[in-house]
Amino acid sequence: MAKNGKLHALLAVLGAKKGAAEKIEKEARSTFGNKQHLFDGHVKTYKPMSDKDETLPDDRSPLGSTVGEKLAHFATIFSPFVDAGLQIDETNMKARANIEVDGMKIENVPATFLMRLDGHLSTIRKVLDAIPTLDPKHEWEADKLAGKGVMKAVHDVVSNRSIDKIIPVILYEATFGEKGQALPAQIKERSESIKVGEWTLKMCSGRISSGQKYEIMARLDQLQLAVKSALSNANEIEHDKGKVAEKLFGFLFKDIPLKR
Repeated sequence: MAKNGKLHALLAVLGAKKGAAEKIEKEARSTFGNKQHLFDGHVKTYKPMSDKDETLPDDRSPLGSTVGEKLAHFATIFSPFVDAGLQIDETNMKARANIEVDGMKIENVPATFLMRLDGHLSTIRKVLDAIPTLDPKHEWEADKLAGKGVMKAVHDVVSNRSIDKIIPVILYEATFGEKGQALPAQIKERSESIKVGEWTLKMCSGRISSGQKYEIMARLDQLQLAVKSALSNANEIEHDKGKVAEKLFGFLFKDIPLKR
């Protein structure tokens, strides 16, 4: 099959071809729906009843276009978009490349899957970004008794347990007044926090360290770059030149004169 240009070059202009196709589609619908007068023409002549009567000029309205001509113009502009889709899909059936990163190699991956994988990795990134990490305020070590992936704090966190007690405070001792009368002691109560015990907090966690998370994210960066590189290599393949639009429109308009 004949070849013409690189696949990435065709992908780059696909948007422009799509834009032109959408524009001609709207223009054709507008013309057929709102400008039908363009497809009508007439010549209206006047014949007086006698040679003495007034003669009038012909009333002429030229034919602007034919439906066939408009369809031909529509097919001409729309066809490159249809054919580009065929050429891309045909080429993608053969476009393949290897993913290689830090000793890992996946061979002969289709370009269509590489595009899908690039999207998957973006989704995976959102998940990995949310990974919770160990509190850096504490020192951690593997808890071998609890199983793989479980960490424990190297140092326990000790905190006091206290209760509030009401303690009487004697402001003035009991005494006797000048006349010998007994004067009671003046006492004021106050609240005091009394330590009655200790809490010992032993922490464990299933989180990973910030360093481990950094390494995972770095490997993801490498992988995404490798996939993009593989996709770029796959898109270096020469794209097919196959066309289908001419046959499609030829079938649709086979009984319509497209030229005057």
